Amino acid sequence: MTSNKNTKLLTHLLGNLKSTGRIVGTTAAAGNGLPTSNNIKTIRRPNYIAKPTVLKFTSYDPYLTKNDFLSLIPENVFAQAPLTTDMETKYDFTLIKKRDPKYFLFKDQYYLKFLNFIKLQRYSNVTKFARLKKVRVNFKPLQNIHENDLFMTNHQFYLQNLVAAYKSKEAYLQQIKGLEVSPVELSTVEMEEMEENSLVVWNLPNDMKPIEVQNYFWFYDIKHCFKLYWNDTTSLHYFAFNNSKDAADFKSNFHGVNFHNEALYKILVERLI
Repeated sequence: MTSNKNTKLLTHLLGNLKSTGRIVGTTAAAGNGLPTSNNIKTIRRPNYIAKPTVLKFTSYDPYLTKNDFLSLIPENVFAQAPLTTDMETKYDFTLIKKRDPKYFLFKDQYYLKFLNFIKLQRYSNVTKFARLKKVRVNFKPLQNIHENDLFMTNHQFYLQNLVAAYKSKEAYLQQIKGLEVSPVELSTVEMEEMEENSLVVWNLPNDMKPIEVQNYFWFYDIKHCFKLYWNDTTSLHYFAFNNSKDAADFKSNFHGVNFHNEALYKILVERLI
C-alpha cells in the first residue's frame, strides 16, 4: 500500500511541475514545466505494420522484470525450474521500460520486442488469459508506424543520455543539446549495469550543492550527482553510483524518508533497473 501511495505521489509531482521550474541545460521550461525531450523527428510513410514485432504493456509498477513476463507462459506457471534453452528460444524477447529520455522517469509502459512476428504471435496467444500480480494482462501490438518509430527513437535518446549522465554532468549537458541520434556502443549487459548503478531522487533541498549532497551521504559510493530539474518547492537529482549494491541500499534506506525530518523534503527514489 505504501508503494502504491509513493507511486501516486511521484506521478502527481511529475504532472504538476510548474512552468517556473528550471531544467538543467535550459533557460526556461515550457508547457507543463518539462520541455520536450530531445527534438524527435519522424518520417511520414504508410502508417500500418502488418506484422508487428513489439507488444506494449501498461503498468504503474516500475519494477517488473523479464521473468515476470516469462512466468505468464502456461508451461511456467507451476514450473519449479528455470526456463530451458529451448523454451527461451521459443518465446524470447527483449524487455524495454519506457522512460523519459531526459529525466529518466518511468512512464508506465513496458515494451516486449521480439525477433519476428511469429514469436510475438506465439507469446500473445499463450498469454491472452494470463494474470500478472492478480491483474489480467492486456498486451497491445505496435502496429502504427509512427508509434513504433517514436518508441524506438525515445529509447535511443534515453540510452545515449544515460550514458552521458553516468559519465558526468558536463557530458550530459552537451548530449541533451544535440539533435542527432547516435548509436550507443555498449552491450546490453553494460547498459543494464549502468542502469543498476543509477537513481533519480526527488525532493532534496534546492540549496544543497552536488558536493554537499555527496558529503552528506558519504557512506555510499556515489560517483557523482546533479540536479535535472528544480523549482521553489521540489527538485529532481540524478545519482550515479560506482556499484549496484550501494544504489540498492540507498533506495531501501531513504525512499519515503523525510530529509531532516521535514515533510516538505520527503525523498522519493527510483532505480533505473
